[in-house]
Amino acid sequence: MKTIAITIPLGMSARNILRSDAFRILPKHARLVILTPFAGDAKFHAEFDRPNVNFELLRFRSSVVGKILRRLADPVETYLFTQKTHIETLLFLKKWLQNERPFEYFKTRLLAASFEWRPMLSWLRCWHIKCLRDQAYGAIFKKYEVNLVLITHLFNLADQQVAATALHCGIPVIGMPHSWDNLTSKSGIRQGTNADPGRTVPVRFDKVIVWNDVSRQELLEFYGYTHDSIVTVGIPQFDIYMNKERFKKREQFMADYGFDPAAKLILYAAGTPQYLPYQDEIIDALVEIIRSGRLGQRAQLLVRGHPNRMALEASKKVRTRYQGSSDVRFQEPSSAYTALSDTAWNSVPGDEYELANTIAAADVVVTMGSTIILDAAALDKPIVNMMFDGGPVDSSFHSIKKYLHYTHYIKIEKTGAFQTAYNPQEMEAQIQRYLRDPSLESKERRDLVAMECFKIDGKAGERIAGAILDYLEPNKMLAN
Repeated sequence: MKTIAITIPLGMSARNILRSDAFRILPKHARLVILTPFAGDAKFHAEFDRPNVNFELLRFRSSVVGKILRRLADPVETYLFTQKTHIETLLFLKKWLQNERPFEYFKTRLLAASFEWRPMLSWLRCWHIKCLRDQAYGAIFKKYEVNLVLITHLFNLADQQVAATALHCGIPVIGMPHSWDNLTSKSGIRQGTNADPGRTVPVRFDKVIVWNDVSRQELLEFYGYTHDSIVTVGIPQFDIYMNKERFKKREQFMADYGFDPAAKLILYAAGTPQYLPYQDEIIDALVEIIRSGRLGQRAQLLVRGHPNRMALEASKKVRTRYQGSSDVRFQEPSSAYTALSDTAWNSVPGDEYELANTIAAADVVVTMGSTIILDAAALDKPIVNMMFDGGPVDSSFHSIKKYLHYTHYIKIEKTGAFQTAYNPQEMEAQIQRYLRDPSLESKERRDLVAMECFKIDGKAGERIAGAILDYLEPNKMLAN
């Protein structure tokens, strides 16, 4: 039996892959080695331990020389990638760097110019890859006689280390972008969104599995892949949307939160304080709207916190303020929804339906450019996308409106699947409009689903397993 190593760097990775049919099918045909920071977590083992599945620690390690080379390679590669591709997101962040940190921009540009000469760039790339390799992963590959590696987050440093080591060992590597926006928002210049210069993907994958044909086109256009090296599968965590018989009845969901099932439910899917520092003020505005009577019907508010430790900490005050309110409730996502690797696995089997139940029960979904837009569209729920900050910001680069310049957002906005609110008054008017007629923009929501979700047929997990096993053993008929 052949062996496949799979990286699971984040809670979301476990939800997307290990809770999909891919993980049901793969152990029947191959031995799996799950590389994850949760390798020593008893709850994680309790949920995912089964025959033919082994766990090893995923952790980024770097030598002093490796750190120095990465400090050189990251700004050089991200600047050159931005210049080469002209991706809207990256050009916007480049402009931010020019305006907000001119010295850093000059330093980055000078450094990139120093390595533009092909022999110098080849030297940098060669040594960067050499220093990225880790003998610990080489030992794991040897121990389990690994035949194939699946990388589930192309821009995660530990994943890149696994990929570089595998390719050095002559083991083929399949890459899978972590989310729908990664190829245009995680690569290239990144200083406008975090302290790091950003990073590109330093390795070339033998095959890439993507959610949709938008990502396929981005791989062709920006990354130089060919059609036959890309497989489109759909969104694995959306497979549950075909299992509506497992959804809670709306009355039960509302009762669980102490809501009146006869009243309307507004779901606010919160952002992070990094991007939305005045989130409390936005929640206050939503509470005022539902309590004012101006909507013309009774409504209640459910605030789904962003699955991020910073966000949960920042929301303590507003949670306390509305504690005990019958018309305002808060929901805290489990670690299965987090983009974190340094947290315990506090999820339990079945809570992947938590978000599905929440959206299914909602009458209107309010969010800010997040993946929740796709979830809501998949369940044909009216969407209000808020594009205001709730308070003063010092420049447009620090405003939530920066998403208007992001490639992935530009594409979905063109579908007309949601209404955009630029102030609380517009948000109120759009919520009211959808409460009166939830069928508005239903066709456009279907168009968005067709564009970004490929197929919602409950078989994305199967297609992932099929793509992996077909590469491992071509032309072999595999039973589910």
